[in-house]
Amino acid sequence: ATSGSTGLPKLIQKDKYQLLAEVQLWLEKSESLLGWTLSKEDRFIVSVPLCHLYGLIWGHILPKAIDVSVSYVLPKDLTNVSFQNNDLLITIPYFIKQCRTKNIPLPKRLITSGSKFPVDLAQDIRKEGLSEVREIYGSTETGAMGYRDPLWKARYTFLPNVIPRIMYKDGEEVLKVQSEFVSSQALVANPGSDETKKWELKSILDF
Repeated sequence: ATSGSTGLPKLIQKDKYQLLAEVQLWLEKSESLLGWTLSKEDRFIVSVPLCHLYGLIWGHILPKAIDVSVSYVLPKDLTNVSFQNNDLLITIPYFIKQCRTKNIPLPKRLITSGSKFPVDLAQDIRKEGLSEVREIYGSTETGAMGYRDPLWKARYTFLPNVIPRIMYKDGEEVLKVQSEFVSSQALVANPGSDETKKWELKSILDF
């Protein structure tokens, strides 16, 4: 599901193959993409909801695929977590910033997505030199598209199976993405209709 922050709320159709294909990519290429090897010795600390694609993949499907320990933590309860060397925190930049503001120690490894990583926060964590952060770039419609180390890099690197193209629509530049993770259809909220027609099935290409 999308929240509607950039348009009407949408329920994006994802099949099992698309979800598992993305998980498989991260597992097979974690060393080259993230700089870490994801293994059964890891403990995933998840502070994001599973109802969105990022949380569903990194907070449930991926850790389940490698049979690791998972702890689901409300953001307000992060102060009570004693991070271990094998921890991987799945979160968003806002919660990382809250931890820094409240002087809560961060784990060595963090995965983040959902919004662009703030430059001042990156500088703060880089100066301390105790944590590594990897930022996932993507959307519900496209799935994961790229990644970067926001502490050191401003630009994202596209995933090896993602083919990006800049196109023009109504006089504006738009990004067209080709990958096995991209959805083709979505149920779009129709606020002016009655309850029986609240959602309308549309092609992703209509947006």
